[in-house]
Amino acid sequence: MPEFSTRNPGPGYDGTAEMIRWFNHWLKDNDDSDDILNEPDITLFVRTSLTTGTYRYESHWPIPQQQTRRMQFKKGRKLVEQALLKSPMSTAEKENNDIDIDVLQHQPWIGFEAGSWLGMLTGDQRPFDKDCLVYDSDPTQETIEIIGFVNVSFQASTTAHLAHWFVRLEDVDASDQVSPVAVGAINGAQLQTPPAYIEPNFRYTITIRLHFTTWTFLPGHRIRVAISNAMFASAWPTPFPMNTSIYLNPSVSFIDLPVVPSISPSSIPPAFTQQQVASSDMLPQLFSASKPKVYKKHETDIATTITFEQVTYELLPNGCFISALLAWDFICSHLDPADVRWVTRARQIYVFDMHGYESIADVPLKDDDERLYPNVDLSTRRHFELVTDLVKHSDQDYFYVHLKRQFLEKNDTATCQQPMTFVFNGKHKRNCH
Repeated sequence: MPEFSTRNPGPGYDGTAEMIRWFNHWLKDNDDSDDILNEPDITLFVRTSLTTGTYRYESHWPIPQQQTRRMQFKKGRKLVEQALLKSPMSTAEKENNDIDIDVLQHQPWIGFEAGSWLGMLTGDQRPFDKDCLVYDSDPTQETIEIIGFVNVSFQASTTAHLAHWFVRLEDVDASDQVSPVAVGAINGAQLQTPPAYIEPNFRYTITIRLHFTTWTFLPGHRIRVAISNAMFASAWPTPFPMNTSIYLNPSVSFIDLPVVPSISPSSIPPAFTQQQVASSDMLPQLFSASKPKVYKKHETDIATTITFEQVTYELLPNGCFISALLAWDFICSHLDPADVRWVTRARQIYVFDMHGYESIADVPLKDDDERLYPNVDLSTRRHFELVTDLVKHSDQDYFYVHLKRQFLEKNDTATCQQPMTFVFNGKHKRNCH
């Protein structure tokens, strides 16, 4: 909830009070909450950065004042608003002759900075963008506010019979720091129905709708579109070496931004957002906790490895303590794009009869490397452990899966029943993956 100490993005407000008001009206027929029916149907949080923004009400969708602002990909990695183009497309361009082409080399291991899942809120995208095709506008002279779906179209070919395309809309500030705004992706096999491998060196027109977004491009910022064939580790790479060509045909290579008028500074924000919560009143999460996530990249000349690790803790009202470790390495070869490996290990610890603790922070932990077990007398408490080891890897023809899961029930610190073990090994032929 937005009043929790871990809320992000802000600003915070008393979400509990807002839920009670909603439930009072719809579940208790409380007339004091009838004003909820007089509020506009749509409430939006319009971002000004990854963690800041403003709320606004809208009565209709699509927003009546919304306009589409089209910007075209141009020579020199430029993004130019259609209304500002100095001359119409030439006859030669219309005949698909003399169209400028940008070439992108497939590097399947790039994309760490975009996060571990598509659309993740992450930091500066410059390390990722240096290996992508990027198209920048001139610094904006006005505030540009967008709300809705961003549509991208471009013409492309590739030297292989399978490619993914990832498109990101970004904000470049005056210091050149790059913030992610919206993202979309398509598997090239989905350009036709039913899905099938694409024809090498054939020119396709690709359209991608990016995820719903809100954003405010401030004066002096640049609008950027970044195109890549990989976003490792959020997507499994395609298995073939290749180059992609982007054809700068103005009639089909553009981005459409859903621009709306900025709200007046004097506009009254939604009432519920005025119920701001003082930092001293933010609710602590008494019965759950975690260690900071580890998410890092290790790169050599022959491979890139993305490492993830997270440890979480729960203390349930019935006195059951649960800790969980999830760790994985995602490894992509620089020599063979088909050689990709995901190695995962998970441990879950359950300890019962953990009474007498007011919060998860009061539970002592054993001082070992993983710090998963509580530092209590386990000989008097039932406890068990679930361990999972998973390896998935690929070559050009197959995916391979090796899974081992063990259930270990421990009666005391010295003895352990014979573990229950489940093992699965399999392979699956690649089909447009």
